Amino acid sequence: MILRELTSTDEQKYLAFVKEWTEAGASKITPSSVYLNGLTFQEWLVKLEQDKHSEQNDFVPAETLFLEVENKLVGAVQLRYKLTEGLVQIGGNIGFGVVPSERGKGYANVLLAQSLEIFQKRGFSKVMLTCDKINKGSKKTIQKNGGILSAEYLVEGTIVQRFSIELAATKNSE
Repeated sequence: MILRELTSTDEQKYLAFVKEWTEAGASKITPSSVYLNGLTFQEWLVKLEQDKHSEQNDFVPAETLFLEVENKLVGAVQLRYKLTEGLVQIGGNIGFGVVPSERGKGYANVLLAQSLEIFQKRGFSKVMLTCDKINKGSKKTIQKNGGILSAEYLVEGTIVQRFSIELAATKNSE
């Protein structure tokens, strides 16, 4: 099991990942950064690299990583290293999703736990996440990883919950 960036050799794995979401009837894939949005796979990889430093319009520096288990992409996460007002309302620092056939196997917990480690190594003391109130799986995963409910509000007819997670201080290895 490895959390990693995709490379030019991962196109078939990526296409299988997207196909599974669409065949399961999912109305959207989470995180939304996994969409090609009209780009070729190779162009999309370049965009993901650029996203790490982008701060144009409403975009913030972010990276998209995939969880691979036994040669299959089972989940994805977008790590956002700054927040806009919009991301404070919906999205937060971390957005993650697991393909429908692999849910309930602990992969969302792995995605979030490893994401928190990355934020901690980057010097963050706290991160913020949101999820729809009806998304019991995400809520459970967030809370299992230390998420504390800090707000609940209505956005376009959907009740959204905002959680914060305090990150342990990075310990010196001395």
